[in-house]
Amino acid sequence: MKKGKILKLGINLGVLILTLIITLLIGETIAKMFYEKDEVNFGESFQSCIKLEDPEIYVEFIPNSNCTFRDISVKFNSQGLRDYEYSIKKPPNTTRIVTLGDSYTFGWGVELNESYPKLVESLLNQDFNNDSKKYEVINVGIPGKNTMLEKRMLEKKAINYEPDILIIGYTLNDPECDWDFCD
Repeated sequence: MKKGKILKLGINLGVLILTLIITLLIGETIAKMFYEKDEVNFGESFQSCIKLEDPEIYVEFIPNSNCTFRDISVKFNSQGLRDYEYSIKKPPNTTRIVTLGDSYTFGWGVELNESYPKLVESLLNQDFNNDSKKYEVINVGIPGKNTMLEKRMLEKKAINYEPDILIIGYTLNDPECDWDFCD
């Protein structure tokens, strides 16, 4: 009698697991059908604004270019950054923060003033502003970057801004390194 109960429990458990697997596969298939229709390839969405001149940086944006992505206007400054125009030399009485990162730092899918670097800049100037001090938060984020490429952006571009503080936007896919020059 005990053996029959154990066999029945095993069959029921097997049916439950199989049902869960089938349900998850169907759910994933349905989600992919809807998600992939709306997904836009990074290269296609910004193709007219991308330059690939420096293999150590991988992707840069054309200075002073404009693109539209999902009805959001994306403008790049004279340094090819999605940010306001800042002088390379830091002005007096200014604390300068540089943000490095991927699409989260860049502000993928939001207006420039909604990106976290611009929100930080706004809060710092609003909450800690006295007439003698100004905060600049410079966005050096580029979608698709990983930590190795962000390091190269720091060395070739971001360090020129004389940052007092460096913020690195690190996400779970940042350790990935699929390119030959990441060795």
